[in-house]
Amino acid sequence: MKKIYLLLSLFLTIGLSNTAFAASSFFKSDSLRVLKETKDLSSDLIKLKKRIAELETNIPLYEAKVHQASLRSKEQLEQSRKQSAKATKGKLKQIDKAEDEADEAKQAAHASKNATLTLKNANDRLKLLYKETAKKEARLKELEANSSGPGIKSAH
Repeated sequence: MKKIYLLLSLFLTIGLSNTAFAASSFFKSDSLRVLKETKDLSSDLIKLKKRIAELETNIPLYEAKVHQASLRSKEQLEQSRKQSAKATKGKLKQIDKAEDEADEAKQAAHASKNATLTLKNANDRLKLLYKETAKKEARLKELEANSSGPGIKSAH
């Protein structure tokens, strides 16, 4: 009977020590996971902010291109109208020139449309980057708030 009590107490001691060790290991691995996620989030935020800065630098350039293309399109359209008015007199040379002016006006309109789409896409990308940055910053704050709890040391 003494042997049974001795073996039972030995197994109980080993079992409890393994449980305590496993819990300690769990907290260490959780802490490492939090530190890795914090590092990854910080790295992602740096990349996102760099892309935002690039877009914010390029958007005024895109706006200038839109303005310039719009003006050129209006000028080409006006020249095409004038040439079309001259072509109504019936001379073949003026009709050909009016056709050329109309083609140039069409190309200028396409260039204006493309510049406008480029600007719109840049603004849309900027909005998405802001949203993604906000999400990652919120997650980083959440991790930092949780890391100040017991058993987990802050990365700072």
